[in-house]
Amino acid sequence: KDSATSVIDITDFINGDNDVLHFSSSMKSSLRLTAIQADKSYVVSVKSYPINIEIKAIKTYGRGPAMPTPGGGGMMGGGGASGGNMTMELNSSMVILPKTPMQARYFDPRVGFFAVGYTDFDANPQGVKNITLVKRWRLEPKPEDQEKYKKGELVEPVKPIVFYIDPSTPEKWVPYLIQGVNDWQVAFEKAGFKNAIVAKRAPTKQEDSTWSLDDARNSAIVYKPSDIPNASGPSISDPRSGEIMESHINWYHNVMQLLRNWYMIQCGPTDPRARQMQFPDTLMGELIRFVSSHEVGHTL
Repeated sequence: KDSATSVIDITDFINGDNDVLHFSSSMKSSLRLTAIQADKSYVVSVKSYPINIEIKAIKTYGRGPAMPTPGGGGMMGGGGASGGNMTMELNSSMVILPKTPMQARYFDPRVGFFAVGYTDFDANPQGVKNITLVKRWRLEPKPEDQEKYKKGELVEPVKPIVFYIDPSTPEKWVPYLIQGVNDWQVAFEKAGFKNAIVAKRAPTKQEDSTWSLDDARNSAIVYKPSDIPNASGPSISDPRSGEIMESHINWYHNVMQLLRNWYMIQCGPTDPRARQMQFPDTLMGELIRFVSSHEVGHTL
């Protein structure tokens, strides 16, 4: 410690097991995780950025036995496996919140927004008050464009919403993912902003050696080489205001099987392309564009 700074040793906190940097109790229960295996767990790297620190660690847990399904036919969640260990690489972000919180908007269940809530123990001295705020991005006109914005002219926001495409994404699907994000631009134009949301290819190491998919400042569409037939659009918000800080949209490789099944059943009678066992890339690309746009919608 000196006159300006303090150093806090959190080595044991990082290496140990806690709800802040690692799994919540509900997630542990769902994965059947038991005690952490300290001799098989370690920190891989710690990286510092302007407003955040990224901690990557290998964590190994014991694993409890799978629960039998009703009727005794097989096991749930483990394909019959029981016990043993599970090892995972986890990335945890510690981020400084904005010095001045965004103007909050209170949640109304009659309006379709996702929300973030907290319990205020100060608002009511003889009880508590549950506060629920709309989750939204901080889109503000630039100071020099304030008058144009008030007149109804389209202006660019101070900080547009940017989604980077995971560098591991199969190249042929990248243009469709980008288009799915950019399809939302017309909606923001109705709110007075142009180029409010854009998708970009992740920079190469030659273009930006510091860029990382794990950097909490970067929103991204992340490719998951998995057999899960799904996609998801979560986001992280400032609990004080509801401001969305970032989003990592997940699209799993096998969502294409789900899309194929849907399109074949729903559009087969009218679209000959839907009657093929394997769809043309142009058709599958348009379906992936739909997934991209749909999941981005969850983050807005």
